[in-house]
Amino acid sequence: VIPCDDHAFKSALFSFEQRFHMCKLGFKKLRNTRVLDIEQKLNKPNYSLETIKTILKLRPDLSLNLAIGSDLLQGFQQW
Repeated sequence: VIPCDDHAFKSALFSFEQRFHMCKLGFKKLRNTRVLDIEQKLNKPNYSLETIKTILKLRPDLSLNLAIGSDLLQGFQQW
């Protein structure tokens, strides 16, 4: 699970630290699931494609799934 640090198309976000903590709380009971802070280390603003490319470069053995909030569907074409 990777919370976004600096969303390219949204500005009204809680701080990264707050969202990271919420993710850790929300996903703590799921086995084989980790919350990563990788987007905090990438160039700003964060683009999902760059995050995915970075992960696959570091861990080409992984199989990834993308889940987004329904609030992002309306502007998904801009991605």
